[in-house]
Amino acid sequence: MAIKDRTFDWDRDFELVRQFLIETHKIQPLLNWIPTRFENRKFGPCGPVYEDDENRFVRIWEDTRKSKSALTPIVGVGIFSPPSEGYVNIHPQYRNIERDIISWLEAQAIQSGNGTSNAGELGFFVREDNGHLITLLEGLGYQNKGLYSHDRVRPLDYPIPEFEVPDGMEIRSVDIVDELDKYRAAQGSVFKHCLSMTIDNARIFKSASFYNPNLDIAVVTEDGDFAAFCTIRVDPVSGITEFEPVGTHPDYRKRGLAKILIADGLRRAEDQDISFMCVPGANPTEAASRLYGTMGFELTAREYHWSKTLA
Repeated sequence: MAIKDRTFDWDRDFELVRQFLIETHKIQPLLNWIPTRFENRKFGPCGPVYEDDENRFVRIWEDTRKSKSALTPIVGVGIFSPPSEGYVNIHPQYRNIERDIISWLEAQAIQSGNGTSNAGELGFFVREDNGHLITLLEGLGYQNKGLYSHDRVRPLDYPIPEFEVPDGMEIRSVDIVDELDKYRAAQGSVFKHCLSMTIDNARIFKSASFYNPNLDIAVVTEDGDFAAFCTIRVDPVSGITEFEPVGTHPDYRKRGLAKILIADGLRRAEDQDISFMCVPGANPTEAASRLYGTMGFELTAREYHWSKTLA
């Protein structure tokens, strides 16, 4: 049989998965995860430190007929995020294996949910233009639970707006290790799961291939607090770039700080070899849409949450 699935091992397979995500992005941008999102599974600063046992939540499908000159034989990658999130990453020419990936993800959800309130629940976050996957999920009994996020892309030649930094504040790069308490407080005020960030998380994050300390920035007050934050992740192989995360501490909102910070980040990123700039999975709220629209990030697709209670 030409198509075979197998287990994933980070040390052996990360670069192969990265090349797969790059290859499929060139064919259909943002159909799948981008490389920085996948790398962030292991190096992200929020949540428990990645353990080797978590490799079991990723599975690879390969085409053994692929040319030996191909950068990767991978044609599909299933990713499970416990307890109930599934992600199908597929080469557009191999959509016939999507059903197999979904079956594996359903098995993971049932196993992960045993004895919990999430038992047998599985959800997917699907772009509105991914008709093949939507049709497949509908046929399997999944239901559209509503809008989840926006995918936004910024043309590389779009001009960078000019803003003035408020008096008493400055924009600068931050040191996530030396300034962990302030970094954690700012991010945790917006993303609650970041309140558990540890010094080990910080050191691991700084070692990611996408991490550039000059692109991890904050608006800092006279008192040294982080009023707003932004990280720009640049995949060093493809140049695919995402603004993630971006946020403003609740005490400093409605002052335009996020716009000021993004503009500064865009200028800092001008010396990078960027091929594509995006905010995948952006918050679909009116405020977030206004912010990203003002900064040139165009809405390219809406993403909807499809879910099902499994037997």
